[in-house]
Amino acid sequence: MGNKIARTTQVSASEYYLHDLPSSYNLVLKEVLGRGRFFKSILCKHDEGLVLVKVYFKRGDSIDLRDYERRLLQIKEIFLALDHPHVWPFQFWQETDKAAYLLRQYFFNNLHDRLSTRPFLSLVEKKWLAFQLLLALKQSHERGICHGDIKCENVLVTSWNWLYLADFASFKPTYIPYDDPSDFSFFFDTGGRRLCYLAPEVCNC
Repeated sequence: MGNKIARTTQVSASEYYLHDLPSSYNLVLKEVLGRGRFFKSILCKHDEGLVLVKVYFKRGDSIDLRDYERRLLQIKEIFLALDHPHVWPFQFWQETDKAAYLLRQYFFNNLHDRLSTRPFLSLVEKKWLAFQLLLALKQSHERGICHGDIKCENVLVTSWNWLYLADFASFKPTYIPYDDPSDFSFFFDTGGRRLCYLAPEVCNC
């Protein structure tokens, strides 16, 4: 996908094309979580619990998504071999003629939410979360996998402060121009808070 993807417009909740997914998925739209320009994030009910679905709408382009599907499968298989993972890949994906879907289990808290809600984290708890995040990076980098979009919203935290790094984005551009914010806004500023979590080496001329 990368920089080749065209810009898109806002889409209403009734146009998320969940009916294009196989009936075996049995997903019911519950809530729209994010209206990013690149992906739309929606919360769905499933027979086994809540599921986060990220939807990429095709915009009349002829991009072949098979390479990205193979990469997602590779990431999933590599992480399945971990004994005590702190990484959480997408579990399912599906492509239709209208859209592509990424699915994973829904977590109630990400790091951004956990840092801003009571009871606030103690210093020891913050150090514990920081250690787990470093461990997640170690687990992925040792296996040749880079995340591509590390930010608080992609760091999931359970009720017992166990941390997972999720939403691996190998399909996002590796480099963006430092003098043009449009690519950053399209691919990375999904929260609309104008905060930049990108590593300095990602921005180039």
